[in-house]
Amino acid sequence: TSKMASKRLISRLFRDPPVCRNLRTNLRLSDTAKCRVIVATCLQRMPLLNREKNRLEKEYETLADKYRMERSRLSDFELQAALETEKLRSREKRALDEDLSDSQSKELFGSSNEFVELQDAFDKDFQLFETAARETDADVKRDLSSLNRKLDAVLYLIVRDLDMETWSLPTTEWTDSETLLESAKRSLANVEDKYFAGLKWLPTHSRFLSSAPNSHLTYTKENEIFKVFFYKAQLKEQWKCNASNENVLWLTKDEMEEYLPMEYLTKLRPILLH
Repeated sequence: TSKMASKRLISRLFRDPPVCRNLRTNLRLSDTAKCRVIVATCLQRMPLLNREKNRLEKEYETLADKYRMERSRLSDFELQAALETEKLRSREKRALDEDLSDSQSKELFGSSNEFVELQDAFDKDFQLFETAARETDADVKRDLSSLNRKLDAVLYLIVRDLDMETWSLPTTEWTDSETLLESAKRSLANVEDKYFAGLKWLPTHSRFLSSAPNSHLTYTKENEIFKVFFYKAQLKEQWKCNASNENVLWLTKDEMEEYLPMEYLTKLRPILLH
């Protein structure tokens, strides 16, 4: 079963005296050292808008649109509109040749072109259309706790440990009664229990990308070995919680450098999207 597989994985990791690396030196701890397994979830909110094109992309798009337009076929509407326009011109020419008055011409042939009028109405509606702003109120206020910001970028969830006053991904300690993946899902549930009065929305609306960890980090603290296993997950839809909390932030990849330790980020970078 998946639980037995997780236990076998943990036992293999600690079968030999583990080597732990920190920023200053390499340490080899004895078998008697206490080992603790931590599971962290890298939760992503994928972009809701395409990023803005640069100058070269805009020039290529203009050239490609022109190329496609020159070689495209007319639609049924355009063909019928051209036919009706040609009929109207021939009627006007006939009225001119027969020296008919405007009233007589309208009575015999009519003066309206339904397709031209429809096209004019479409053009008017298009000119009145305005796209939504790419920059939201959260962007203007730099509200890092809001999901409604940086709509063209990937955002990552980080939380602050109120006891240690440090920032990290949602984390929890692994227990023998669950798999690593179950611990990762519990780390998201803990965020809502701790900061949003138990909404229970994040775990059910998040999709984990694999059953195995995507990366791991090993470090030592006070003669203890800590192994942190990172899982990747994505929001399946926008968070329906309107409440915000200053201890829960949604950051871009570059913004995370201001909050997370460099050693922590080094292990995260390979699994982060731009």
